[in-house]
Amino acid sequence: MAALQLQRLSREPFDVGKLRVGALYFDNKVNELTRVPATFPFTGGFASVLGMIGPEYSVRIVTESLEAEECDYLLVSLISAWSYCCLVVYMKRVNPSRRPYVLVGGPFLSTTAALSLCADAAFFGRCDLPLDGILAGGAHPSLWRKTEDPECVGMYELAQPGVLHPYEAGTGCPRRCLFCRYTWSVACTKPALGFVSRNRFRPGEDFFDAVDWRQPRVLTAIDGLTERTRLLVGKNLTDATLRVTLLRAASDLELHGISAKIYVIHAYPWESPPSDLTSLLGVFRSVDEELHGTRHKLTIALQFNHFYPDVFTPMQWEAVNLGDFVIGKRLVLYDGRSILVRSTAFNSTPLAAIIRTVCTRLRMADLWVVDPFIAAITRHEAATATVTRLMSFLPSYLLSRLDIGTPIASAVAPTHDVMFARASSYRASLSCLSILT
Repeated sequence: MAALQLQRLSREPFDVGKLRVGALYFDNKVNELTRVPATFPFTGGFASVLGMIGPEYSVRIVTESLEAEECDYLLVSLISAWSYCCLVVYMKRVNPSRRPYVLVGGPFLSTTAALSLCADAAFFGRCDLPLDGILAGGAHPSLWRKTEDPECVGMYELAQPGVLHPYEAGTGCPRRCLFCRYTWSVACTKPALGFVSRNRFRPGEDFFDAVDWRQPRVLTAIDGLTERTRLLVGKNLTDATLRVTLLRAASDLELHGISAKIYVIHAYPWESPPSDLTSLLGVFRSVDEELHGTRHKLTIALQFNHFYPDVFTPMQWEAVNLGDFVIGKRLVLYDGRSILVRSTAFNSTPLAAIIRTVCTRLRMADLWVVDPFIAAITRHEAATATVTRLMSFLPSYLLSRLDIGTPIASAVAPTHDVMFARASSYRASLSCLSILT
């Protein structure tokens, strides 16, 4: 695969006599625009895309809305639901009479309905082709234009990698976590290994005992609080395997301590707090008791990420569980003779799951809720807002249809076949094609 060149951008005035293209990027906080440093975005995919724009265009970084009003085109990279909310707020500050043509891309894109509020066009998937033709009005199977599809009823392909960026050795992931958008939306391409594979679900993969636990620092994931949950999402990591791996790692605790950061997805639709967390801590406790004390400790930092049904995955139409899953930051969860377990400072909350799900499941008839919804986020900020406060801005029928906050903790967990069936049956209702192949 060929490699792209990076484009070095600046914030100098646009070149005279050229079409003016502004590049806009948001941080993950609503109502807080990133003050773009001189080095951004020289090392990302956004920079590679901008590097393919022809010499007849002058490309500059913009931040304030007044700068956007000087542009003929505004290119926006949406990396999350937060950046989508930022763009909605940002475009309201732009003078309508001086509004540029807004083309959006990025990993967050999934449906056109929500984008119709703030964009004129959107490219779905990986953009590895020159933008000149698109800016000039050209068509592409992955390109939505509001003028051609104002009701947002069209279907669009999810473009796959065609070239490698300078910092890439490959794309996609060979693992098939049922909840992970990246692994299902980007084809796995590893030229160094001599293969290109489409996405296939392979159950039984796990990322816990495959890492080298002899290191002083370990980064891994267990993807579920209980053995039952891990098996349901395709991770063949039993409590017994968990114990064996930790006991094997503990053999080095006489020589040095081990610091392990473990990502844990919790609050799946079928889970119940706090018994599921108690179950995981019970595994750590049993290992600690079997060790009978060691010279050094195994310190485990659990980073909890609240499950949300990400698009293009087999779990994209599962419900959002808003049970009492909020776990305090920097809390000591267990402190034994040989094992210390604490939570990290970056645990996600049900608020993030609500915002992401609302932004990706909205239909054209629901767009009226976007302004009060984003206003609630903007006024209170995610760090201080409450689930009850945020949900008060959404009508009950919408919460029910979006499957948010339904009392489902005691529901029967779906099988893999049911998850795949749900995802396939809803493909027609998406404005963008998924690639469950």
